[in-house]
Amino acid sequence: MTLNMKNSITILLTLISFLLLISCASQKERADKFLRNNPLYLAEKCALNFPPTTKYIPGKTITDTIIKKEPGIEVPCPEFKDELGNIQKPTAKCPDQKIVELISHRTDTIYLENTANLMRLTGENALLVIDKQKLEEKVKKQKKDIIALLVIIGLLGLGLYLKIR
Repeated sequence: MTLNMKNSITILLTLISFLLLISCASQKERADKFLRNNPLYLAEKCALNFPPTTKYIPGKTITDTIIKKEPGIEVPCPEFKDELGNIQKPTAKCPDQKIVELISHRTDTIYLENTANLMRLTGENALLVIDKQKLEEKVKKQKKDIIALLVIIGLLGLGLYLKIR
């Protein structure tokens, strides 16, 4: 094989490898691109896999009693002539009226839970719990390392003090 042919094959293999690397995308990237281009498909799959749950919570019935007092009205009585011959127009006062009005109302609650968002948040929470545990372990290890370094520094200081004396 000639040198020119070896260079051509090397260039060709490099070019093919480069094209393969460029054309390859991770599965997540391809899925993200597909879902961005097909939002209706995503909405349909989310609706099928994560339907919202509805919870009906009946409220308490509240009854208000309103008592109104209306003054009694004066009702005219039949006319009559008195002893002097004057015509009298008497009236009779009716008793005050007590009006009782009952008002009842109830407020019910319908709770609509977004299960897709709940699942997303549950997954994020699980990842955060794992990250927290890793960080706590790292802090514990660093505390032990700091204590060990302080002990070493103390021993070196003690050794230096005894050497100088």
